[in-house]
Amino acid sequence: MRQKTSPTTSPRIATATRTSVEPVQLQQLIKNAETAAAQYDRDEARVEGWARDSFPASDPPQNY
Repeated sequence: MRQKTSPTTSPRIATATRTSVEPVQLQQLIKNAETAAAQYDRDEARVEGWARDSFPASDPPQNY
């Protein structure tokens, strides 16, 4: 079914404005991301070490 439109109705266009990120804020975000990535890598290495150290206990010979 077709809707009736009045002659005074015109299409509207909505535009969104993008807020800019200040260079200082951008640098802080990059620094925070790099710090988080480094922390993740350290934690991952620690967990891998625990897995290697606990291998015989977590996988007894009868499971070979």
